[in-house]
Amino acid sequence: MKKMWAVWAVGLAFAALPSAVWAIPDSTLDDCAELVAGAAVGLAETYVEGLIRAMVVLAATDLVQTGDWDGMHDLLEVFEEASLPMATWFARPDGSYFTVDAGRASANLLDRDYFPVVMSGRIATGYVLVSRSTGRVSAVTAVPVTADGTIVGALGVSLFLDAFSLAIAEDLALPDGVAFYAATEDGRIALHSDPNRLLADVSEAGVLVEDTATAESPLLGWMFGVGPTE
Repeated sequence: MKKMWAVWAVGLAFAALPSAVWAIPDSTLDDCAELVAGAAVGLAETYVEGLIRAMVVLAATDLVQTGDWDGMHDLLEVFEEASLPMATWFARPDGSYFTVDAGRASANLLDRDYFPVVMSGRIATGYVLVSRSTGRVSAVTAVPVTADGTIVGALGVSLFLDAFSLAIAEDLALPDGVAFYAATEDGRIALHSDPNRLLADVSEAGVLVEDTATAESPLLGWMFGVGPTE
């Protein structure tokens, strides 16, 4: 297993990480494994940060700030189609909301943990849930929409975590017998190279804990792990 870590980690490092990191003479195999876990964090955060930047720009447009769903729909549809599979939505302060695919939703977002966060003017991200509009395991990111100094709503996306998991696994180029995962603060699996494990307890991640390297995502609040499968 140590030899596999060495060959794979070094190959990944030269492909995806700054070469200077790997120039440290006394780097150990454990260091390599930790850098691979860090690479998983970096991939996830880079994508979510890109979404947030795009959403902040969209939230500053007149079309979104008016709160008129019909007026903003086409703009948000283009944004959604250019991203990984996800649902894009706009919510009003009363919790009612609209999605690109279905229009006005019958459900309400007032009881979602992220809703008071975004309505207080902060960006909310890393919230894992089962989407009420799609039924899929998703991670919510939402940004406040402000007009004339008043919060008039929230622009959000529900990123489908099965597709996100597979995209990260593909970028990591995991060899046979190695898996990656990310777990929320309460120990639920948010990402996994086997999407069938989503929402399971992290104890069911299917990796050898003693040989698994971990790294935390400050942005998402998730703990990422990469290690040999059981």
